Amino acid sequence: MQERRRRILRISLAVLFGALCVGVAGGAAAVYYGPEELLGLSAEKSGAECQTVATAKARDRDGIWIRQFIVTEPVDEQVRLRTALRVAESLRKVEAGHLIQISVLDSKGPTTVSGMRGRAIGAQVTLIPSPVSDAEKQKGEFSGFSIEGGAGSDGEFHGLRFNAKPEDLAAIAAGIDDATGCSNDLEMPAPAKS
Repeated sequence: MQERRRRILRISLAVLFGALCVGVAGGAAAVYYGPEELLGLSAEKSGAECQTVATAKARDRDGIWIRQFIVTEPVDEQVRLRTALRVAESLRKVEAGHLIQISVLDSKGPTTVSGMRGRAIGAQVTLIPSPVSDAEKQKGEFSGFSIEGGAGSDGEFHGLRFNAKPEDLAAIAAGIDDATGCSNDLEMPAPAKS
């Protein structure tokens, strides 16, 4: 009985030591290669190329609200979020918007503005350059989310939703070298006549 306990203890210690070695090796690899390469995430700081699908503007007592829908080729959730942030920063430069919201869609997504909501959105960033109301001040200048994984065959995203921390979005925005918008507007197919 005593020998059996010792054997179980030795096996447990060997497993624990092996797990510790794997953890240390993984941490060393993350430092050497960088977390983006190790986790398979894109290291592209400014996001991906995109095309504008639709832009809507509205005015309220606080100023102009700008909402823009953009399309990217299939990319990971980090790149979608960075792309939305880059486009929001580019709009901040050229528009005096009170609130700027960028929604990233998949190229197979909906073709009508009414369909560009819910699961059609793979990432979204809201930028409020000068918060006015208490709710806006509490929310902060940046907010956003991204959906894990790619879009399905219907152009909808069904993965887990990750809400980005405002301080992380601010740090990413500060690291964007060239805040450019999207290329030419995307040609949307004409609705079928009934």
